[in-house]
Formats: sequence, C-alpha cells, structure tokens
Amino acid sequence: INAVGVCAEISAPQLQELWGELTPDAVYKLRLRLWDFLRLASRAAARGSIVDPALQFLIENRSLLSTDPLEKTLERILSAYWIQFIQSSVRCAIAVTNVTHGTKELYYKIPIGATLEDSAQIGWMNGAWRRIHSQSMLEQVLMGSAALPILFPPYAGYFDGGLLLNQPISPAIALGGMNLYVVIPSALTLGRADNLLLTTSTVLTTWLSASLLSQIENVRLRNKIRSLTGQQKIRICVIRPPADITAITGVSLLSFGKKVDELVAMGKDAANFRLNTYDESDEITWY
Repeated sequence: INAVGVCAEISAPQLQELWGELTPDAVYKLRLRLWDFLRLASRAAARGSIVDPALQFLIENRSLLSTDPLEKTLERILSAYWIQFIQSSVRCAIAVTNVTHGTKELYYKIPIGATLEDSAQIGWMNGAWRRIHSQSMLEQVLMGSAALPILFPPYAGYFDGGLLLNQPISPAIALGGMNLYVVIPSALTLGRADNLLLTTSTVLTTWLSASLLSQIENVRLRNKIRSLTGQQKIRICVIRPPADITAITGVSLLSFGKKVDELVAMGKDAANFRLNTYDESDEITWY
C-alpha cells in the first residue's frame, strides 16, 4: 500500500497522516457476530461440547476476520489519487499468490507509453505479469496483497504475495532496478508465540525472512555471473528495525492507527542508521 502511495506521489507526511487516521474498524471486523455467537453457544449446549460447533464455524468461514471495511477504505483513498498513480513516471510492482492455481502473479504499473520487455517476463521465473489498467484492478490487487492467511480471507482468489515471494526483488531487477533498497518490517529475531496474534505475527516474520534470504542468495549468484562478464553488480540495501516492533511499542499486527508517529520515527532512525553504514562498493554492507 505504501508502494502505491509513493507511486502516486503521495508525500511521506501525507502517508503518515493517512495511516494515523485509520482505525481497526476501517480495516477489518470480526466474523463472529452476536447471532453467530448465540448459534455457536446453542450448538455447544445441545451437544454438551464446544469442539464440534467450533470446528463447524471454522469450516463455514474462510478466515477469523472480514476485510470488507478495508475494501471501502481503499476505494475512498485511491479515488483521490488514481490519476496521479497511473500518470506517474514511477514504476510499481505488487506480488500476490493465486491460491487457486498455487502460482505467483505480479501486477505492475510502468509509465504511460512504456512497454514491458520480454526479458522481464523471463526474469520473473515464469510468474504471470499483469499490467494495472484500472482503479478497481488496483484495489483488487491490494486487497489480495493484504490477505494474510487465517486472519484475513483471500480476495478474488489472491493471498499475500509473501506465501511464495514477499519482496518482489527479481521483478524489480527485471523492470530495470540496479540499486535496490529493501524495507522489511521485521527484526532478525523470529518473535514470540505466546498467543494467536503473536504466533501469526511470528509466522509472518518467518515468511518475510525466508523469502528475503532466498532472493538475496539468488542475487549473489547473479552478481558472480555478472562480474565474470564485466557487468555492473546489482546492489541491495536491506533496511529493517533493530528489534521486534511489538515488544518495543506494544503495537500488534492489528493495531491500526496507533502510535503511527512513533513507528515512523523508529523507521526513520533505522533507515538513517542503515544508510550511514551502507557502502555500495562494499558488498559486505549490503545485506
């Protein structure tokens, strides 16, 4: 979502303000409504056990939470910036996972009049490239990209791209990127598993880290080949927080609109520290 904001030339203070105005009920709502609770309690009382009714509830629903509010929120926000997004000279790529076919797909936006080179599609390792051509298409992709398994339902058959490839580094290179700055919102530690929310966050962190490490190894191999042929190396600067964000701020995965200023300040400090230690001529400092 932030990448789309940058592509639409929304300033950092504007993005910060948009996140600060968000509340959880503008993003998700519980699927277990009063009627569902009463029905669950009735079934449990009739059977003398909560297990079977609880399992039935999980079978009948695709996730614990509904993201219907997020769809309306995105439509409201993007309607004010769609023209800026589509006319921008900034290139944008969003990775999603097609759960129906078990494949990765990449939705992209390049400047008007530009075309995607055939070599880019090869560089995406047989994943499908689809050009974003409408606001509704962009909303659909963002809904899919925000769909975190268990918590949020898939949208139009799409889940978060992190299931197969969270940071689309290979597509970014294929689109012409040679100096890449990768922002990952998780520390090197995997986090905790004290409750369902923390466990989900830890699983997400694991996905993020595994995807990033595999892609970095791929870039290292490509750089060895590029140096043998006298080509410029692909440079990557990975920026991540020094410690677990939840432990420091108390802001959980679903705490939208809370401590946004503090989070932005932490992100700025982490980025500045990382950039001060980054030397594009010294590969040891890249990752």
